[in-house]
Amino acid sequence: MVAVASGCLLPIFSGCDGGAPIVSQEEIERSKRIREERRIAEEKAEAADRERKAAETARVAAIRARGDQPPPPRKRPSKKPRRPENLAEWKKQDYIEAKIQRDSRFIEAIAYVGDHFADNPNAAATLLELLRAQPDDAKDRRRGSARRCRPNEVRAIVAALVKNRTDVARKALDDVLAGRFSTDDDDVARETVLRAPLADPTPENEARLLHVLMTASPESDQPRTKRSRTKLDRVVADVLESPKLSGGFRAKLAEAACRPRNQSPYLGPILESLVEARPANVPAQLVLLEHADLVAVSDRALASQFAAYGALGVCRDLDIPPQEASVGGSRGGAASAETRNAFRQAWLAGEADSESLSQVLEVVRSQRTAAWVERRLARLDSLDDEGAAVALASTLPIESTRAALRESLARNWPDGPGGLEGVGLAEAVASEPGFIVGLKSAAQQWAEESGGHSRLGRKSRGGAVQANQREAADPWTVFIRQTVRGACERIDEAAQRREVLARDENTTPSPPEPPIELHADARVIHRYHETWPDGEAGTEGFMRAPMRLHYVLCHETAEPEPLLRHYRRRVRNAAIAAGENEVWLSTLGVDKATGWQQSVDVFIERMNPDRPSTRGVPEKLAVILLIVETPDGPAANGKKSVVVR
Repeated sequence: MVAVASGCLLPIFSGCDGGAPIVSQEEIERSKRIREERRIAEEKAEAADRERKAAETARVAAIRARGDQPPPPRKRPSKKPRRPENLAEWKKQDYIEAKIQRDSRFIEAIAYVGDHFADNPNAAATLLELLRAQPDDAKDRRRGSARRCRPNEVRAIVAALVKNRTDVARKALDDVLAGRFSTDDDDVARETVLRAPLADPTPENEARLLHVLMTASPESDQPRTKRSRTKLDRVVADVLESPKLSGGFRAKLAEAACRPRNQSPYLGPILESLVEARPANVPAQLVLLEHADLVAVSDRALASQFAAYGALGVCRDLDIPPQEASVGGSRGGAASAETRNAFRQAWLAGEADSESLSQVLEVVRSQRTAAWVERRLARLDSLDDEGAAVALASTLPIESTRAALRESLARNWPDGPGGLEGVGLAEAVASEPGFIVGLKSAAQQWAEESGGHSRLGRKSRGGAVQANQREAADPWTVFIRQTVRGACERIDEAAQRREVLARDENTTPSPPEPPIELHADARVIHRYHETWPDGEAGTEGFMRAPMRLHYVLCHETAEPEPLLRHYRRRVRNAAIAAGENEVWLSTLGVDKATGWQQSVDVFIERMNPDRPSTRGVPEKLAVILLIVETPDGPAANGKKSVVVR
């Protein structure tokens, strides 16, 4: 047996602390009377029903006693339908009564109005009457003169209004969003207006959404304004994340957001959504780049995102597996961290949505983007702050952009490459091959204009190549080497990929011989060649600047000195940097046959660096040759070529 405290025996009528009764005695007595009256009424109804059945039984028995056939049971007259079965025959009053009486076909009927009366202002007026908020009054509800709409009914009515193309409906939707028209569930009504274009993303619906986002005014007099605004901001962000909205719509939205004196209450969530690393946002981001001084967005982050897409385009052009390219550098401060993160997010987004990359590159490699980059480079006064713009320029195979980048680098050469390293340009960004030529050409131009020089190495008296420690540690020398080695690693992956595809197709690739003669009996492991002819359109339709690239990887078991002597004879005026396990020959000159600028890099490196090296004893060596030729640059225009030394 469970013991119960005596003080809690009457929890319904009074509190355990002896407080006032929760239910009064008068209410209890009234409840008893109502139950008694209901019981008596039910007993009377049952008695009347029994009497009716008994009378009917007696009547039938009397008829049968006379030998007559009893008449068939009386049929109750069928009720006339309250509303026509055919929705096309419904009148305004039918809709009103269907709402009051909760007709199961009410939502279906509303959808019919939206589908069949899109140009009828009277239909819009009827929908507004059905949508208008009803007073929450118990007497009105009992009389049946009014009834509040359920959320699904509000959603159906607003969806029908969205389909209505009249000014009546358009103004009503604006009033719903602005809080000037009250419904039985304002949050549902506003959300339905904002989400409508996702169900039917036509240009007309997108234009309406643009109008809604740019002209709606925030609520002013309602007590739940702050909470409603927060919820609407989340809805707007959710709507703009949908891939159903076209890039053209996003670009128009960005243009509207950049207009002076913009009063849209959704400007914050709009900009936050448009700057996210998403391929569908690229057309809008170009607009934001062009008007970054008018809106609170980071043009460096946007430029870094464009650089990531441009790098993916370079990987596609050269058959470089995208997964082989890293996504971000590791140096620099907070600004560099922002651009690296933007690069990483855009790279991952572009790689995940490779099907849309062509459309993305149409924007990233467009003349508008090139014009923005070139204007930015022309105003560039510090490489420390503009690494993202340089990274983007390095991925654009456009002649005017190559020239602007070369001039900007030469003008700011004393800054050093720290800002470029901060965004991962040397290692992370898959730059177009012409960037190597431009980088060396900028070094030449700076040396020519300043009267300085950059000697990567020097020859000792005994003929061996030794590192000039002071100049080999020069930041630009290190940066150029990292850029060239990064390109070699990516192109090596592309060469292997092409070889695998050739084996699968049972063909043998036969790239042309490089313009620099290889050493005798070279054991070629991988070979790669790529040419962009003059006037050739790339995969996205833009005209790629001409370029020729040769890459060769050889593995040898030999002494390093004969190999070095061979390439010093073939690569004239080469600057030489020697390390403990590697010798690097680098030069930039002019191909006499074509007049193009020709960048040549040769690496001779030990494949077993942990083993001691003995002079005169053969060892395993890797020989890497990279040649890039472009028609642009001072040397191609008849100027004297100053060799990087």
